[in-house]
Amino acid sequence: MTVTGENSARSKLVELRSDFADATFRSKTSYRTVFEYLRRSAWKYLPMLSREKWEETPSERKAAVANDFSLLSVNIRNFNPVADAVSAGLQVADGSSLQLLFNPASDQLSLKASSEYIERRRMLATRLSVNASNRGDSLAVYASAEDLYAGVLHLPRLSLTGGARQNRVQLSAGFDDTLDARLGPVGFRAAVADEHGPNGRVVDLQILPRTSPAAARRGRFTPARYSSTRRRS
Repeated sequence: MTVTGENSARSKLVELRSDFADATFRSKTSYRTVFEYLRRSAWKYLPMLSREKWEETPSERKAAVANDFSLLSVNIRNFNPVADAVSAGLQVADGSSLQLLFNPASDQLSLKASSEYIERRRMLATRLSVNASNRGDSLAVYASAEDLYAGVLHLPRLSLTGGARQNRVQLSAGFDDTLDARLGPVGFRAAVADEHGPNGRVVDLQILPRTSPAAARRGRFTPARYSSTRRRS
């Protein structure tokens, strides 16, 4: 593994090269401003990720370089031999990639990720693609997979659209099973509840009713509510 870096007034660069993955970060904005922006962006769209309340000050916004877009890119090479160190049972296809482009000064952020497959224990997603970008105080997300397997469940040609805003995540999922001639649009809404469970904050998940011609023939989806707790590290 080799790591090279540059830290000057005009350029910030960190490159990591290894047998497992290559990663590159380029920016003109200071590392401190970049990391603070990413942390605060995560808090802004999903405050449950932070215990602290945050408000940006004019001096912090001024510290960012106005016309600079910082770029973080990661390319997977042969990650599976060390994948268990990240998460037990995780497998990621060689050639998987992630790109994060953002500008703290203008508060613009976009993420793209793709993989031929990602597997963990009894879950498998093939030809996975994820795109996300911020729009004001919301984060818009689109994801798709050719196949998603979760235990005995199989969702072919799965697509997810939705977003996150102030501790609420809402997604609409669609899948198409040509073998059984089914089309399944389902809506999900998740929010952090004002209560604590044995492992931390409670996440309230609601399945929203959606209809389609196929769903109408086979029965409609009905609302359902589930609660689970998220474990703090």
